[in-house]
Amino acid sequence: MKKHLPFFLLLFVSALAIQSAKAQYITIPNASFRNFLKQQYPSCFNSANQLDTLCAAAAPLEGLIMQTPTDTMSSIEGIRYFKRLKSLNCEHIGLISLPQLPDSLTSLDILSNDITSIHSFPPNLELLYGPDNLNLSTLPPLPSTLQVLDMSTCNLQSLPPLPPSLTLLDLSNNPISAFPALPSSLTSLSCEFCSALTALPELPPNIEWLDIPETAITCLPHLPESLYLFIIDDLGTIKCLPNRPPGVYSELPLCNVTVENGSYCYAFPSFKGQVFVDENNNGQKDETERVVSLAKLTLGNNISFTDENGFYQIYGDSIGSSTLYLDVPAYYTCAQPSYASTFAKYSDVVTKDFPLTPINQNISDLNVSLNNITNAQIGQAMAFQIKVANAGTKSKITHLQFTKSPLFNVDSASVAGYVIDADTIRWDLGTLNIFDTKTITLYGTISATASTAELLVSSANVYANDLEENTPTDNYQQLILAISDTLLYNYNAATKTIANSNLANEYIDYSVHFQNISAETVSSVVIADTLDTRLLANTLVVTGSSGNMTVTVRDNILYFELLNHSFPSYLTNQLQSQGLVSFKIKANPTLSSGDTIRNKAFIYLDYDTMLLTNQTQTIITSPTSIATSPKANWTVYPNPAKGNETLHITAPQNTDVRILSMEGRVIQTGKINDNKLLINNLPKGLYLIESSNAGQVMRTKLVVQ
Repeated sequence: MKKHLPFFLLLFVSALAIQSAKAQYITIPNASFRNFLKQQYPSCFNSANQLDTLCAAAAPLEGLIMQTPTDTMSSIEGIRYFKRLKSLNCEHIGLISLPQLPDSLTSLDILSNDITSIHSFPPNLELLYGPDNLNLSTLPPLPSTLQVLDMSTCNLQSLPPLPPSLTLLDLSNNPISAFPALPSSLTSLSCEFCSALTALPELPPNIEWLDIPETAITCLPHLPESLYLFIIDDLGTIKCLPNRPPGVYSELPLCNVTVENGSYCYAFPSFKGQVFVDENNNGQKDETERVVSLAKLTLGNNISFTDENGFYQIYGDSIGSSTLYLDVPAYYTCAQPSYASTFAKYSDVVTKDFPLTPINQNISDLNVSLNNITNAQIGQAMAFQIKVANAGTKSKITHLQFTKSPLFNVDSASVAGYVIDADTIRWDLGTLNIFDTKTITLYGTISATASTAELLVSSANVYANDLEENTPTDNYQQLILAISDTLLYNYNAATKTIANSNLANEYIDYSVHFQNISAETVSSVVIADTLDTRLLANTLVVTGSSGNMTVTVRDNILYFELLNHSFPSYLTNQLQSQGLVSFKIKANPTLSSGDTIRNKAFIYLDYDTMLLTNQTQTIITSPTSIATSPKANWTVYPNPAKGNETLHITAPQNTDVRILSMEGRVIQTGKINDNKLLINNLPKGLYLIESSNAGQVMRTKLVVQ
């Protein structure tokens, strides 16, 4: 019997083959769909209304448009047997679910149905058009061949990864909150009325159409140059554009720190990190290690400074290779003061910390800066800011002495424990560690008997307990102010001053003062100072501020951001409503004598109220080139002179003389006695000496070195 086994196996296999070649019938469960197919292909159904799958597979069918029957087709189960089908239109037929579809399908239209689930998509699908399926919340994986995806007005809350061939994506009016990465092939993106959408991923380089009104997006990614159709809601959450492609028109401003936009919108690649003293040389910031504030970093033409916690973030201008440079503080070294990286995307953020080590651990270097927060007004409250810093490499027991004008009466100070001795106020500040700073605000009142003819002369001096000091010149600063009888907020809530008009190659000192003239407390103050192109941004040094701030230079605009502060209205607290920032910067050394540098700043209070400062001007001069007014018939020497010196002036006895800054501020007054005039404590810079005699005004320039 065993010898006949191969014969029976062969007979069984042959029987199966004969049976497989015969018709195979399946039941189409939905009657409406079954009746529709019977009308199209009656020969493919038997007497029991069953579909012959072999007949369906052989049907010369490339496109099928479902006709709306008297009742709905809630299911099209069985459509997968039409294996030559390429295009399927199922608009408005009441589908509840989408079953398995034929692999041959390349185009699918399921507009306006009640679909809640989709089994899968055919592997060769190129177009999916499925708007108005309000119960559809998820999609299965998308085929790699898909080019057009329109699922607007559905209930999609998320998306699977997008295929690399996609060119059009429309998800308008969906509760989706985030997008996956967009493929580089995409040229059109629509997501209007996606109210939960708060951000977009990086846009593809060749995108042409972007339609995003009525979303919760606050910050846009970088807009590619290819974009020409751009639709947003100008009154919506987007307050600014990261950049403006040539084909895009919008009245929105470009994003910078003066624009409130929900978060800091700046769609360019960046470096961020921290600068600190690496005391244990492990290359990492440990909890007890000191941070470095106001350390300068440069990326191309852009500059940024670390904040009071040593953190920085600096933005590049484009993708590609970039090198970040740290301006290493004096007395310290950095093993890697520059760092190169390649930005592949505009959204790239590279983290780079800079650990510092001291060259020598026995360097003493304290410094002090002195600024007036308010101007000096007769009978009014006034405040000074004194900032002490330890720039050396070892801790110092520190003392501060402030010498005031008799016209200033002290009321209080932000740091207690001071001693007043006549016109001298002293603080024992205790131990100041490396890179520590101590800021003192001194409050007081200008005497009601002061006059505008007087000057308010103050000075600050810092010294260590052991009197050791590497650079004593920056341990002392003097401040000379004119006295006004005008309240600042009655006329102008923003002013900009220069301490002197300098010789070429020397620092020009600037101060920007502001006041909250609104009726409400202001928490954010942003200053945008447009630098003259002849000022060298890479020489910028920040010398003072009314609190922690972020400082950046971009497109030759110097930005100061004082965020999360509290400046009350001038109506409730005239003194506390005012603040300042101060800095110094050098001019281009190639400037000629007589060249004028003009400068002004815009100030934004809570991104709403904008204040414009006056324009300052600095006249560059040279010690060997002193121009004299044509009306002057007198001589002044020595010229250049020192800050404390007797000038010899050919002028009548007892002639009244005024020394003015180049912006017209009276610095000193006096009388000529025996052709001599004593000048006291004039800072370096350019001044005007003015005299009036017999109805004739005489002026000449004076350089103080």
